[in-house]
Amino acid sequence: MQDNKLDVKVSIVGDTTGIIHISGELSVFVPDFDLFYREVAAYIRMGLIQFVIDLNGVSYIDSSGIGLIIKLSTNAMRNQTKICLICEQPQVRRALTIANIDRIVHFVSGISEGMEFYRAAETAPTRP
Repeated sequence: MQDNKLDVKVSIVGDTTGIIHISGELSVFVPDFDLFYREVAAYIRMGLIQFVIDLNGVSYIDSSGIGLIIKLSTNAMRNQTKICLICEQPQVRRALTIANIDRIVHFVSGISEGMEFYRAAETAPTRP
């Protein structure tokens, strides 16, 4: 672990989508982790179900950080969607792959690709 700091910036787009930029360490051992976890729970209660999460600034992730992603993914799956993750950091991507996160999220290369994923899902024809 390098900087023992968590920095989070959240933007809300429309009624159901949150864009979350995370940098630093995504770990329960970082002082702001509990606050961030409670914020995520509040966003879910507000009705946000789609999240584009930018992890490119994350230097370290542990099981508690992965658990937070699973919590968001579980909520999204209840609403027939997935969360989108942006993650080019090799060590963070490796941890997510080992945890099989790739089975429950959609990896994208950027915010615009994540938003396009949700737009395409909204316009896709529904099966009878």
